[in-house]
Amino acid sequence: MSYEVVSVSAVDASNNNAAPNGWPEGMARSDVNNSARALMGMIGRWEKDTDGSLSSTGGTTAYAIGIYRDTVAAARGEEITFKVNATNTGAVTLNVTYGAAGVAGGGSARGAVAVQKAGAALIAGEWKVGDIVTVRYDGTQYQTMTSPNVDIARTWATAQTFGAATAGTTLTLSAQPWLLATANTQNNVTGDNTNYTLLWAGEIKDRGSNFASPTWTAPFTGAYLIGGALQLAGLASTDTLALCTVVATSRTMTLFDCNLGAMRDSGNTLVQPFCQVIDMTAADTLVTKIQCNGTSGKTVDIETDSRLSIVFLG
Repeated sequence: MSYEVVSVSAVDASNNNAAPNGWPEGMARSDVNNSARALMGMIGRWEKDTDGSLSSTGGTTAYAIGIYRDTVAAARGEEITFKVNATNTGAVTLNVTYGAAGVAGGGSARGAVAVQKAGAALIAGEWKVGDIVTVRYDGTQYQTMTSPNVDIARTWATAQTFGAATAGTTLTLSAQPWLLATANTQNNVTGDNTNYTLLWAGEIKDRGSNFASPTWTAPFTGAYLIGGALQLAGLASTDTLALCTVVATSRTMTLFDCNLGAMRDSGNTLVQPFCQVIDMTAADTLVTKIQCNGTSGKTVDIETDSRLSIVFLG
């Protein structure tokens, strides 16, 4: 077995093995050339194994590679760079045959070892035929260090969860959860500082059936875009506050906060748009609320031109 980089000490004085695997103090002149050549060969084998000139065999989940370095077992930090011979269709293993004979098709194979990306098994399409990839052994399995299609493949896999399809250059998400609803008429609901829960009875679209007025239930953990507009009527100059909020399991966020009396039109109405992003955990719920004050009674109405939209962003 050849002496390889993995066997070299980081302490200079410790690299004193007998020639050709070291440079002992007082070594014979006849051994100097042997140690020098061994050092050059060590560097050359490392370079050949990492310059991308190697190609894998096998696939599409069980790959094999022959390397120049003559190490019986993989050591932490071992890197191999090679051209992929076949696009992977799922989780990947790599079986390394070591020594120059391994490159020539002989030598001894170490056995299949799992390949991961950031600690997770590869998914279909992360290695494509012709890609140059680098793997590094972490002591248990190989980790893909450079895989050109990693982000694309994982994004596509996530998109497929929501029914992704391509039409030309357009990505459609036919199962992505979203809601569009209109409000039913709600008369005399606030104005006296009552914090009223808004009702959205006119469902235009509820993809995934996650909404039962007035409550949206998050189907996935992630970010949600809350948007729409609220049409208020029956306003007076004394109505100085309108606070619209989205109240979720984990937090309450403001959609708008404005002076109704100053903003109302000549018909004592106001259409106020809103937009907010909120993080939710799967099974969390949210409702929208409106709180107006300035009068002694409930005088503010909610009109049917009000709209609510909720979209899962990811």
